[in-house]
Amino acid sequence: MRPNTEKFKKEDIIEREKFKKDYKIIAKSLSRRLSFSTVLDIGCAQGLLMEPLHECGYKVRGIEVSEDAASLLSEKMSSRVSICDFKDATGSFDLVCCVEVTEHIEPARSEELVSKLCTLSERYVYFTAAQPGQGGAWTYKRASTQSLD
Repeated sequence: MRPNTEKFKKEDIIEREKFKKDYKIIAKSLSRRLSFSTVLDIGCAQGLLMEPLHECGYKVRGIEVSEDAASLLSEKMSSRVSICDFKDATGSFDLVCCVEVTEHIEPARSEELVSKLCTLSERYVYFTAAQPGQGGAWTYKRASTQSLD
């Protein structure tokens, strides 16, 4: 299966900036509770989690399928991100993060994603998922093709 390569609206991506403080809190919480030095953020978008982790001294890398989202990365983060599907991620990391990504992939790829997260992680996986009904690119695509009958 191919990754969902739909374009995201730049305004929607920029709107995520309102969560910057939340990602700083998450980064501080992870650094207080876990012992790690290397981080991979799968579906990193514009690097909202990567940046505060980098500022805390961690070695961060990111994977992002959307060139639209990656175009909003800061200069210091852009060289740390690969534009590719999660299945193409390689390496070994103390901490692998995957925040609000699963709603953007086909449900049939869920097991592949979880397996990849575990393969890439040496110690920890930090994973969050959208609450039911929140939506995402895959949800919107599916909903627009379904009949209301």
